[in-house]
Amino acid sequence: MIYPELTYTCRDNIVDQAIDVMTFAKARPAEISDRTRLKHYYDQMASISAIPWLCKASENKYAILEAAEAVGWYFTQIGPKAGTPRKTMQALSDFSERVLSEFSEPKGNVVSVTQLQEALGYLEERYRFLERVFGKECPVFSIINNSSRIYNALCCIGDSPHGTQTSIFLYAATGISPEAVLFHELGHCFHIRLTGSKNVIPVEILEYLAQYGFETLATVSAKERCEIFADILSIGMMYDSPFEGADPFTSIAETDKKAYHELVKNLINYLPN
Repeated sequence: MIYPELTYTCRDNIVDQAIDVMTFAKARPAEISDRTRLKHYYDQMASISAIPWLCKASENKYAILEAAEAVGWYFTQIGPKAGTPRKTMQALSDFSERVLSEFSEPKGNVVSVTQLQEALGYLEERYRFLERVFGKECPVFSIINNSSRIYNALCCIGDSPHGTQTSIFLYAATGISPEAVLFHELGHCFHIRLTGSKNVIPVEILEYLAQYGFETLATVSAKERCEIFADILSIGMMYDSPFEGADPFTSIAETDKKAYHELVKNLINYLPN
């Protein structure tokens, strides 16, 4: 017998997906064990998101996921891993509630595949950015057409069977261009590749930035310093580029932006070829 509960399809919308997963986690059909249902859930989630990624990764230096693939990738990378049936069902329910409290229907714009490809193509041509920042890793960019009340995007770096796995989730946002959101997240990747930690910025860099508008950067919290440094790197990468118009920091002096650009050019050369 084939049970409808074992046929699982991922949604294009992360809110709808969370509702489906919560319903799945709270249901208790007597004729099917939770262990069996969870096995089918995780097998099918993997087939939705991991297989397209593996196919695309074999052809490109990065993968771009949209719609159901992107949502599936979010749930497999950010959601709870499989454990004992009772704990896993509760974890899926709790995770879905968090997703529903964070995400809404889209407000503003989300980056397009074309915009992503153009930005990554530019960075690779000018700096060999993908090669130097990600090495042999294939980063996954997921375009999720929903808005988050917390973030414009999310950069997650974890482990995979093939080594380090970077996943960047890009959401619809207002008040900032999609390209600016993308460059900020790439700034985080650049920072982590450079230092090995988002909480570390070498003293020499802090001293350099103190000359160009960030005299107090060393005194703020590690979390705030990480976000500011990603902004600085994004400004430097967008400066003197086709994406300069997407830079949202219009009040920063031109001389300072040029200094951030020089910093990017110097730091990228520290990364392995």
